[in-house]
Amino acid sequence: MSINISDQLKGELLELKSWIQNQDKDFINDIQETILVITSLITDEEFRLSIKKIRQYYKIPLEWQLQHRIVKKFNESEDIGDIWFKWHEQNRKEPFVPGSDSLTKFCFKNNINLQRYGLFISNYIYFASVKPIVPPLHNSPKSLKAYRRKARLEIMPKGSISGATRTYIRFYKDTTKPKLISFIEDNWNEIELIKSASTTYPQIRKFENFKRDIQIYILHLLGNNAPQIGEVIYNENVSDPDEQNDLVKEYSLDEPFIRQIIKNIKKQIENQSRI
Repeated sequence: MSINISDQLKGELLELKSWIQNQDKDFINDIQETILVITSLITDEEFRLSIKKIRQYYKIPLEWQLQHRIVKKFNESEDIGDIWFKWHEQNRKEPFVPGSDSLTKFCFKNNINLQRYGLFISNYIYFASVKPIVPPLHNSPKSLKAYRRKARLEIMPKGSISGATRTYIRFYKDTTKPKLISFIEDNWNEIELIKSASTTYPQIRKFENFKRDIQIYILHLLGNNAPQIGEVIYNENVSDPDEQNDLVKEYSLDEPFIRQIIKNIKKQIENQSRI
């Protein structure tokens, strides 16, 4: 069934597909959750409307969102970063970047993980870039070796996306590991009560051949039917059928199998948490 999408969204989906196609298969499999969230965001009409309003409020130049998909380019002597800083100096509004109140509030309001997707959101607002940005490991709480005292429970009310109440243990610069452990022990009865009213941990389905499957889903979003998708995905990946037996097997897909892949990816995106 054909899907009606705007030219702008079509360009973004084609760009995302092209980027995925040029990446290593194992890398794409490793970041499939990030790609699913990005696909979910850029195809969400409410999200796109919110981004459009932000762009209009900031009066972000339209060519910034078009420059990487059309022939028109910025002045060769100027870096895009320099152009951005000069523009913001004239604009006199707080930049919509990680660390700003504007981006923090936007992510909180839309139930989006600021640490994981904040930089992507910023790039998307200014430049309509759909390239996935994977936060470096050192930004993850797993890599923090010392906390210094103090912590508290925080409950986020039901969000517009997940529909679920979320509870967090907040820690600070002066929180220590022993104090955090003590906090959990001291508050365990309350934590148990909160747990009893919570849902189970969301199971994240890992697709065995996500690089192939997500491209199939994007082709579906672009309005291609199963036979067309099968032909495109085969021709793009199998250059010599006589020598590439593994690829022939991997990309020779019948129509029912293609439809099942689309169904599986669609279901995962619908259930994907953005937190």
